[in-house]
Amino acid sequence: MANKTAKLCLVFVLVCLGAVLAYLMNERSPEGIDDANIYFIYMRNLADGYGFVYRAGGERVEGFTSLLWCLVGALCFAFTTRPEIWLLCINIGAVTFALWRLLCFSGDYFGDRRVADPSTLFILGALLLVPGYFEWTVLALMETGIWSALLTGCFLNLCRAEMQPARLRRYNVRLSVLLVLLVAARPESLVWGAVILAVRLYQVYRNRPRPERLKTALAPVLSFVLPVTALLCWRLYYFGYPFPNTYYAKVSQDMGYNLGRGLAYLRDAARFTNPLLFAAAAVPPLYLLLRRRKPEGIGYISVWFVLVTAALPLYAGGDHFALARLLVPSLPVVYFSLCVFASGVGSAYFRPVKRPYLWTVLLLAATVLIPARDGWISSLQRGYGALRMEFVIAKYDRLFGERMNAFFDARPVYPSQGVLSAGGNPYRYRGVSVDLLGLNNVQMAHADRVKTRDLLKGHASFNKDVFYLQKPDLFWLSVIRFMPLADTAAFVLPESGPDYRYDLAYTVYKGIMYDSLFRATYYPVHIIKEGDPECLFTYAHRDFLPTLRPPYTYRLIPRGG
Repeated sequence: MANKTAKLCLVFVLVCLGAVLAYLMNERSPEGIDDANIYFIYMRNLADGYGFVYRAGGERVEGFTSLLWCLVGALCFAFTTRPEIWLLCINIGAVTFALWRLLCFSGDYFGDRRVADPSTLFILGALLLVPGYFEWTVLALMETGIWSALLTGCFLNLCRAEMQPARLRRYNVRLSVLLVLLVAARPESLVWGAVILAVRLYQVYRNRPRPERLKTALAPVLSFVLPVTALLCWRLYYFGYPFPNTYYAKVSQDMGYNLGRGLAYLRDAARFTNPLLFAAAAVPPLYLLLRRRKPEGIGYISVWFVLVTAALPLYAGGDHFALARLLVPSLPVVYFSLCVFASGVGSAYFRPVKRPYLWTVLLLAATVLIPARDGWISSLQRGYGALRMEFVIAKYDRLFGERMNAFFDARPVYPSQGVLSAGGNPYRYRGVSVDLLGLNNVQMAHADRVKTRDLLKGHASFNKDVFYLQKPDLFWLSVIRFMPLADTAAFVLPESGPDYRYDLAYTVYKGIMYDSLFRATYYPVHIIKEGDPECLFTYAHRDFLPTLRPPYTYRLIPRGG
């Protein structure tokens, strides 16, 4: 018991250390990434009684990925207007508890219950020394932390039931609770839950006589089937669609293209972020090799978790985020699986390996020293982490939203704005924000079932026809927003430059700034407020400009071409 308590303290300290390192390398921002700020919008609106809407009084839309995380955050918003610290603590608690339970099981499995046994050293060392895990599970303020904890809990439940089949009914009760939470945590729980349930049914088949099988399997089956059915029915009733709006905005129906992008995603994750993923790819063939010579009781469970971890990015086509976000939640289980199969290979083909601590340290050192674009060495050389820009966007978009409030506070109604980054700015801005990438915009997300190829993943849902129909008052085509009045005389439109066709805005908005209809509908302007030393550069809808009354004026900016 004392060793378990000491191990819990060790895990907690290392989780906090990982969070601090991530904080120092990523803009030192405690406000999460831009997608987390999208969650905050929904959490706040839900806590205020508006329901699941992106803006108060707006359409119902599930522009978030995790219903469970949204509910947790809404509870925090019910007691405070700054829930970031509470969500950070929840992530730290969930990750700490899950890792502690995994390491306690690892000690039991390997028969080494020391506080810092070799498997503990390897798992914690890999999580700390390879960037990505603590950035995503703790600091980003996304649902990744509780999702990782739930997957780890399900894995441990299956493994303990494999090793203690006589207690299968007891483990069924715990698995039932985990499955209910899993279904509410993320949409891919449909795949994960089906695999976890299949493993449990296999365990019931092997370890229970025929008359007891149905009764034993009933609880986990119902705990998965009923929540899935209820959630799908609720979504159809409340939103009108069976999946979150983020699915329709991000995942193209071009499955061949998704497969190619997914394979590239896995390749880049192993090459540029986490070299240990190359070793993880060897787990399934090692299992086929070892099960004839020394069967592993939990080996097939590890194989299934590794395979599903790799398969999901192939279906979705990966994503655009750095540090392998889609693979991160399963990393504790993947690292534990590497320990299991490394032990099996050593026992089956070599003499028992002496000095396991030395081999563990050498492996971790080799992993860190392998040149990787997003590894710690490269990050330290750059002076910032691979996810820094995600925190920068959220941090400074919040400030811009507050600046917009102050600038337009003399108007009776704040103008609507069409945005590319739909988190930090709309979270602070009091006016209507229109998400032009479709995550929080049903009409935009469903406009094209097959998304445009070769665009940044998750940024291909912009549809020009929908944009003209929704016609926001202001439209951002450039990072330049507020600027000193003295600089307006020499100002040149960014899209007039020769390199603008390589800009993100050009590709995401599919060159709309050069269309004749856009040029006739939206005008580049400097909006000036009397007494303000800065003016606002934006594209304004032609119907909005006549509504600018003193203290506001505007100047049209000449277009080139």
